[in-house]
Amino acid sequence: MTEDRALIERVAAGVADGLVVPILGAGCSASQQDAAGREYQGFPLAAEFAQHMRQRFDYLHDATDFYATNVLITANDGPGSLVAELQRTYGPAQRLPAYDALALLPFDSAISFNFDESFEDALARAGRTPSIVLADADVPLSRHAAVTVLKPHGTVSHGASLRATRKRVGDLDRDCPLIISLLQVLLANRTPLFVGYGFGDNDIVAAVQRIRAWSPESYRRATAILPMASKSLRAELDELKIDVLTGVAVEILDAIAAEYFSHGQQRPVDSERWRAHPFFRELVTVRGRPSETQVVEALLSTTEERIAADSVTEAVRQAAGAARLCLTYRRNYAGLERVAAELDKIAGSDNDETAWRLWRAYLERRRAMRRNISEKAGAALADAERLLIYAQSQRVIDLLMDLEPGRRRRLTLIVSECRSKSAEPFKNARLIAERLDSGRFRSIEILADMAAMHIMLNDGVDMVLMGAHKVFMTKEVRSHPLAVVNAVGAEAVCLVAEHAGVPVLFAFEDEKIVYTDSLKTARESVSFDPETDISGPVHGPARWVWRQIGYDLVRWRDNMHALIGSAELPVG
Repeated sequence: MTEDRALIERVAAGVADGLVVPILGAGCSASQQDAAGREYQGFPLAAEFAQHMRQRFDYLHDATDFYATNVLITANDGPGSLVAELQRTYGPAQRLPAYDALALLPFDSAISFNFDESFEDALARAGRTPSIVLADADVPLSRHAAVTVLKPHGTVSHGASLRATRKRVGDLDRDCPLIISLLQVLLANRTPLFVGYGFGDNDIVAAVQRIRAWSPESYRRATAILPMASKSLRAELDELKIDVLTGVAVEILDAIAAEYFSHGQQRPVDSERWRAHPFFRELVTVRGRPSETQVVEALLSTTEERIAADSVTEAVRQAAGAARLCLTYRRNYAGLERVAAELDKIAGSDNDETAWRLWRAYLERRRAMRRNISEKAGAALADAERLLIYAQSQRVIDLLMDLEPGRRRRLTLIVSECRSKSAEPFKNARLIAERLDSGRFRSIEILADMAAMHIMLNDGVDMVLMGAHKVFMTKEVRSHPLAVVNAVGAEAVCLVAEHAGVPVLFAFEDEKIVYTDSLKTARESVSFDPETDISGPVHGPARWVWRQIGYDLVRWRDNMHALIGSAELPVG
């Protein structure tokens, strides 16, 4: 176990240095379980595919080999038939925990020998744009992608790229010399991390042997994650300078991610790296910057799963640590601060039985807050029918989706782009619209922030609806906030709304409230999260920069209203 710990630490250090390249085999795409024991349907391994084909085609009765099976299908029914069978078998992409775990580790290139596109889908869900390299012409196109995914054996959505016979695989050197060169370069200047790879493929083994021969002294030791490994396989891999970690791939990848973060190896300017912590795994489905409530819900959901498989106090203690990691970057998350404090109390229980009782009570209080907001929503919205939404908020989405269906059908939702949350044009607005799409509203309109201000000034909006990161109040006047912290741009929206006489409704739970003495002390406690990165070349004395401001402190005005969810539980 000590050797495994040292190896995990070494891989994590390689991740921190940006020197790891994942090499993915069929095991990554096979059916698997996550840490909570949930089953995920994957794709058949080579032998399983051959067995399935024998049941479909009589002429394959004595074919047990994947490549031999594919040659016979091609000979009897033509290459188009083989492609159709492969596409039917290995598509569409599936949600698989091994790929979710991989997608959260920082790397700029990966090599996949799998036909399916589940890995690429996991990258996209994690907000990382994959560029698929299938042929020599694709190599220069991948320069500006977040992740280059080299697929020497092709991909299911491009049938002509599939290399599923020995001849087609053997022709790769001749057909795609640039692909082979890129493969060798990646192996030469990165540390390979083999996941789900069975080492039956000569491409990689031959490439590794070739590179070792070129630079035997400088070749880095690679790592393979395998479910099990015989002594003979370990000896063979040791000859290739490949160390072995045996166990469940998802758990090992989680351990690598935890090691990477526990030593503070992430760059402070990259404020989204905390999302790779295993307790925020659910955020892989959130493209762009997640809202605070999404962060909290992901943390608590994973904690619930860990509790089912571990000590209650230990799982909650780890969750509190994950929350504090996030807070080092998202310092305006007042609600998460309260969550971390609650988790600390639960983790400090004398025994698991007490901790379990406190945990269940805390979850019920959180559910009560959503119910409380839902019960007040109808009256708060009054007769407004054209609602402007700015910046993604889980509470706002819950509020709207909890409305009575007939009320939803009368609402027009105007979703204004929040540019500070969008890595791509209209990304944040589209994400909000997608999450509301099933609510069957009268219509959902997407528009730029400047256009939203224009229609407010021209009587096109009945009410503005927003969430909040943090709300400041004085203890003397609890019903009237001093100010609210929300995504940058919220101040401009509120100023225009005040000028146009449009009411602004902020929906938030009472966990977001921070008591302070004055607006001045409130401002001093806010982190506006400035991020400035060089995003272009230097031209003489000038330089191009990407300047990002995270938040606005919005002074409370007469046209603003608060819809506060509290955890008032029924007695008894």
